[in-house]
Amino acid sequence: MNTPNRTIHVLVVDDDPSFTELLATMLERENNRFEVHSATTVKEGFDTLESVRIDCVVSDYGLAKTDGLTFLETIRSEYGEIPFVLLTGEGDEEVASEAISAGVTDYIRKQQGTDQYSLLASRLTDAVEKRWARKALERRKRELEQLNERFQSFVRHSPDIIVVLSDMGTVQY
Repeated sequence: MNTPNRTIHVLVVDDDPSFTELLATMLERENNRFEVHSATTVKEGFDTLESVRIDCVVSDYGLAKTDGLTFLETIRSEYGEIPFVLLTGEGDEEVASEAISAGVTDYIRKQQGTDQYSLLASRLTDAVEKRWARKALERRKRELEQLNERFQSFVRHSPDIIVVLSDMGTVQY
């Protein structure tokens, strides 16, 4: 699957509207393939997930009424393996360990300056493209299995004599 120009839909969830706006602007500036959808509550995030095909999620750890890891758990149960990056300013080693155990795709601490946006954009792009490649490979594998099943059925049910040779020229079937 060729994806260099395919739009990457990113959902950013943070209860600070100014930060979600800044993050959206910076990510879209870092990679023109990004289309960023912002939410300031988990409910808004789920509303977006229901209405837009989201390719990855970036969430703060400390959200109103919940945390980013609970949000991740619900996303995984309802939407599968969407890449999920926890971007937080309040994390420590314990939170990082908990996040990795919970299955986040990546864990990045909020920092001053613009370097974090380049890093985040790069990691999001890599995670999404790996997921797309994995899904394309799974689709291709299913197609080959179906083709093999049709071939096997054809050979079994054919009234004609069919000989299948190995690469070495010996009869396999």
